[in-house]
Amino acid sequence: MRTPEDLTGICEVLYAELHSLGFAEMRNAMINIHDDVKETLVNYDYSDEIGKSINHLVYNIHPVIEKQVKQMRSAGDAFSETYFKGKDLEDWKAFRKKIGEKDDPRIEQADALYYYFYSIGTGSIGISTFGVIAEEKLNVLKRFRNVFTLAYQRYTDIAQAEAQAREAKIEAALERTRTQSMIMQHSNELDDTLRVFHEQVLLLGIPSAFSFLWLPDEKNDRHIFWAAWKEINSAVYKSKAINYPLDRNEPATAQCLIDWKSNEPVYSYHVPPPVVENYFAVWQELIDGVDHLKPEYFSGGLHYVEAFMKYGCFGVMVESDLTEDEKNILARFAVEFERTYTRFLDLQKAEAQAREAQVEAALERVRSRSMGMQKSEDLTEVIKIVYQQLTHLKIKLDHAGFVVDYTPGGDWHFWIADEQDIPSKITHPWFESVWANQFDEAKEKGADFFATRLNFEEKNKFYKELLSYIPGLPEASKDFYLSCPGLAASTVLLDNVGLYIENFEGIPYTDEENNTLMRFGKVFQQTYTRFLDLQKAEAQAREAQIEAALEKVRSRTMAMQRSDELAGTAALLFQEFKKLVQQELIQTTIGIYNEAANEIEFRATDWEGGGMQVDRPSYGNMDEPTLLKPAVTAWKAKAKSLVVELTGEMLEGWVNYRNKMTGVPISSKDAGGRRIVSIAFFSKGHLSLSSPSPLSEEAVKTLERFAVVFDGTYTRFLDLQKAEAQAREAQVEAALERVRSRTLAMQKSDELAETAAVLFQQLIGLGIEPNRLYITIINDDEANAEFWITDEDGSKVSAAFETNMNRNTTFKKMYQDGSKK
Repeated sequence: MRTPEDLTGICEVLYAELHSLGFAEMRNAMINIHDDVKETLVNYDYSDEIGKSINHLVYNIHPVIEKQVKQMRSAGDAFSETYFKGKDLEDWKAFRKKIGEKDDPRIEQADALYYYFYSIGTGSIGISTFGVIAEEKLNVLKRFRNVFTLAYQRYTDIAQAEAQAREAKIEAALERTRTQSMIMQHSNELDDTLRVFHEQVLLLGIPSAFSFLWLPDEKNDRHIFWAAWKEINSAVYKSKAINYPLDRNEPATAQCLIDWKSNEPVYSYHVPPPVVENYFAVWQELIDGVDHLKPEYFSGGLHYVEAFMKYGCFGVMVESDLTEDEKNILARFAVEFERTYTRFLDLQKAEAQAREAQVEAALERVRSRSMGMQKSEDLTEVIKIVYQQLTHLKIKLDHAGFVVDYTPGGDWHFWIADEQDIPSKITHPWFESVWANQFDEAKEKGADFFATRLNFEEKNKFYKELLSYIPGLPEASKDFYLSCPGLAASTVLLDNVGLYIENFEGIPYTDEENNTLMRFGKVFQQTYTRFLDLQKAEAQAREAQIEAALEKVRSRTMAMQRSDELAGTAALLFQEFKKLVQQELIQTTIGIYNEAANEIEFRATDWEGGGMQVDRPSYGNMDEPTLLKPAVTAWKAKAKSLVVELTGEMLEGWVNYRNKMTGVPISSKDAGGRRIVSIAFFSKGHLSLSSPSPLSEEAVKTLERFAVVFDGTYTRFLDLQKAEAQAREAQVEAALERVRSRTLAMQKSDELAETAAVLFQQLIGLGIEPNRLYITIINDDEANAEFWITDEDGSKVSAAFETNMNRNTTFKKMYQDGSKK
């Protein structure tokens, strides 16, 4: 005897031996094995008429059976005799049919039925007969009981030992699976767990052709299958994972969901031979590569058995259905996995919380640094913080960058951070590339993310073009970029900025890493939007400040009456510009170009940087090589501005020339060994600022605006000057005409008195206010002359006389000067 099922064979031997001993009235021989814990029994039965049979019954299935069990369990040597006659027999016949016992035609013919049982400790052994048996035969039956009890005890001891060994083997298998589950750090390690599960199932004698773990995710309408199998004639175990959409209408999936939500631990299903091919087709992606999962290997169909737990089920595919014992083992694997997987999820949750705390701390550092931004150049520090924090979060990256001021097809503007000696700010023209096309397409479609992956050749094509726009990059840095195996990048697109990361191993970023990158992008976007708003407000305030300064210069220039007032305008320009730039200024100069004379008239503030007005103009030759000639050349080329740096010999040359030009000597040492001259041009010349260090680009642009404003008002000043000169000329011509007319009307010399009065009045009308008017007529070469002198109001001649011009020193000087002309 090796298994409990062998008890039917014992019954057959008992039946034969008793029959040979004269038990002619015997119907069958039986052995019952009790399970008091479950309150069930297994009835093993044999007769020549119906053969072997096994029936599973509960104690309380019938009052007679319940009574028999109580009698058998009452003592180790208990005896029970039960008989049925008449109506009791008819009821018993009906009961036998109800519980599915095999038909026995002899019972239908019988008038009575007798049952005799002796206790065997864990059950009972006995017979049923169609008549009463004598005491002698009961003693024979008892002797058979005694022999069987000893043999069965040995069997149960062996079975118990084997069961214990089996249990130890099962526990070892469970422990290996448990251990593998316990060391999981990530859900993708479930393939290792399932390989161990499949291996242990086979070691326990469960002939799984294909083992699987099913984890449904109803929230996201997905379910994942982890599969494991053993190659034919090989010791190699393989596994894979497939993530499917959760199709609730697919029959196997729908049934699996129903079973999962029920309380039954194990379900077994048979796939008939004609359906096997279609069944495999449904799960083709999952079983692809499993050579032995083909319909021809399952001529009798297949069974799939699933043991359910909280998170899904463990299952196996087998040719024949599993025994109850094997199903229980499968259920135990499911229970153990549920425990360890619960722990794994708890650890995952704890790790996720710790990770979240790390991410939040990293985001806060980025947020804090971004909030402190005052100018665009601060993006250098912000991207460094982003790079450092992502690295701290164990995200593999060799390079990180912001993309700002995006314009389709326009120049790219990057602020970057990496470990190479690459500039933190890079601007280069748009060029065709995989990344650029992805960026443009994503922007056009309103997408907020895209991933890029380039192989070695694609990466080098991209980087060779990119690096050509970065002058001065060390060869070592170029070699690094061009020697790496590939490129993987993730790019997040936000309203005003893009954020990307790259690694040069070509390893794509995970969903978790991309989600983290997106969070970094959103945090920066929030603070960057605030920064842009502040910048806009500051720019508006700055613009208002500039406009106010421009208006002052405009008003000052508009108020000019004479060109020598340019010195005051130069001083005002210095004062206003000093307010606008947070840089040291030395001197402001206004240069008026005179191409006809090939010279420049300068009106400037003092050289010492005090912004003091210098009233005296100075004049420079347009051909002066260090400063003036480059300025004039740029002016003729219609340039808006020019920046000239004077150092060394150039500065020495300019200082020497300036000393001659202004008459106020200085040395190049007074200039600190360096002067930066920022020049903005207008139609008649230039405005310039001298400083010890270069002005910012914004400051130069502002100077250009001052030049535009000055050009408009200075041109108007010149136009007014011209109009006033023309009006003056007309006045002079009219006055001359009156004097000319009176002179032409003279008939005799004494009419000069009236001519003098007219001339006096015309001069008054022209704004010339003489004390008296003299008319002198020189009559001969000997300097004899007539003098006609008006009174103080010019209305009449108050004196007239003749004299020689040489007799008076003043007259003589006048005569001599007049003679020269």
